[in-house]
Amino acid sequence: MNLGNKGSTSNSKEETSEENSARLLKVLTFGDSLTEGFHRFGFAFHPYSNELTKLIDEKYAEQEDNEKEAMVHQRGLSGENTDHMIPRLAGILDRVAKTGFPYHVVCVLAGTNDLADDDTAEQIFSRLKHLYEQVMMHGDGRTLLVTITIPPSAFMDEEYVARRSAINALIKEYSSSNNCDSAAAGGERGRVVCVDAEQGLPYWSAPGEKDTVLWDDALHLTPEGYDRLGGLVFSAIEPRLGDFLLGETEDSSNR
Repeated sequence: MNLGNKGSTSNSKEETSEENSARLLKVLTFGDSLTEGFHRFGFAFHPYSNELTKLIDEKYAEQEDNEKEAMVHQRGLSGENTDHMIPRLAGILDRVAKTGFPYHVVCVLAGTNDLADDDTAEQIFSRLKHLYEQVMMHGDGRTLLVTITIPPSAFMDEEYVARRSAINALIKEYSSSNNCDSAAAGGERGRVVCVDAEQGLPYWSAPGEKDTVLWDDALHLTPEGYDRLGGLVFSAIEPRLGDFLLGETEDSSNR
């Protein structure tokens, strides 16, 4: 079940009723136009949450006597930078936490619009970190955070590319340092996984030639590209689905 209409953050009927069912894996995809699925100059939207929902439900279907399904809330908002995302995410997480059924997984893809400003990589990452920390405090410390690096684009200015690469290095460093998986020693599972969209969604198919299968314009993906992103996110969280999907309770000691 994929819920979300062009970045709406309203508290929908589905959030207050169906979300309270223990059979649902509750996922939030949060970010800007790349989360919203913007393409065809904004006349069409194809969020990566579509493919992510399909793949999770297919994983459910492999389990005998499993009636669970994914509920994915898509909350992308085109044109938004991280300054405005911070209070918006806080409101979304607060509303859902008050239901008593917080998100199991939250995916954050942000920072592309910030690169259009003059902020340094460190300044942009500090705001990304604020978003990440909000997720880490959600769900009594059980929610899995999926960080997504800033994808490539047509912009090849040396300073622009250097800032993007620096931000992505900081995202990876944060993700690694917060994913100390001590489950093998009887401790808690790591709570952060990173999806490297910069590597997984190459912009150029050859020198000077845009990959037209994946990329719609200078910044936005095609539906096939968004599906690729959904697959990358699914591959990152699939090893952890047993914590949520395969019959373990929400207060399992392995979460």
